[in-house]
Parts: sequence; structure tokens; C-alpha cells
Amino acid sequence: MRLYGLVITIVSAFVIVSGCAWGARSEALTDELNTVGGTDTDRDNQLTKTLPRSRSKARDRRPPIQWHVVEPPTGNHVVIGRDAPWCPAIPRWKPRIQPVRKSAEGKRIVVTAFLTHRVPVGCGAVEKLVYKTVFFDHPIGQRELYDGSQSPPAKRWPRSQ
Repeated sequence: MRLYGLVITIVSAFVIVSGCAWGARSEALTDELNTVGGTDTDRDNQLTKTLPRSRSKARDRRPPIQWHVVEPPTGNHVVIGRDAPWCPAIPRWKPRIQPVRKSAEGKRIVVTAFLTHRVPVGCGAVEKLVYKTVFFDHPIGQRELYDGSQSPPAKRWPRSQ
């Protein structure tokens, strides 16, 4: 009976210590997440303030990608694309061209594209053509398309011969 009482005492002590440690860890994590973006707890900024900095600012750090015209422009749209690494073992992590910024300057249209994808370490990545249809407010007509990933922008359409 004494052995049973000793076991219950040890288990109870373990549960209490584990609970205290978990509570302290949870509180420290909450404090860390809340202070990442400052002390402002505005309702609109709540999600950004509670995400770790590496995830909330990831889009701002992505460099633009170089693209090429996959299908000639027709009407008010063009299909652009690029080869990107992809891990077939995790199909939901397939690369996508997103977002796309467009600016029209006279007879020039500058398109800047960004690639969203993750390739885990140790995955045998394969190259996959990723494409996106870019729509414009007005027909493209005889205007030239430029890739805004470079400075100065590189001409992509019509192709030089």
C-alpha cells in the first residue's frame, strides 16, 4: 500500500511540474508571437501581428522571376510561363506564378511576376512548366510586352528575330 501511495505521489508531482512547464512555455510563446509586429492590436492587423515574422513578410522578400511568352497574346490576355522546381511527392506544394504586377506606359506593358513555391530539403525536385494567364483592361494590339524582373525591363513580345 505504501508503494502505491509513493507511485501516486510521484505521478502527481510529475503532472504538476509538467503543467507548470507547459504553461510557462505557452505563455512565453504567446508573448513572442504578440511582440513580433509591435504592440498594436488593431483588429485588421491581428493576423499579421500573431504570425512569426518569416511567414508574415515572406511575400515582400520574394524576388521577381524572369518569364517568357507561352502563347501569343490574343485580345486582352497573354499566357506567360517559366520552368520551376517541383517536388512530386508533395503535390499541394506545386509552384504557382502569383501575384502579377502590370503597368502600362504608352505602347509598353511591363509585367512583373512572382513565384510561390516550396521545395523541401532532400526532395528530388523536377522541373515543371508553370504558366499563368495575365488579363489586361484593354486589348494588347500592337503594344510590346516587357519583363519587369530586370532593370531595364527586357522585351518579351513581339519576339526579336
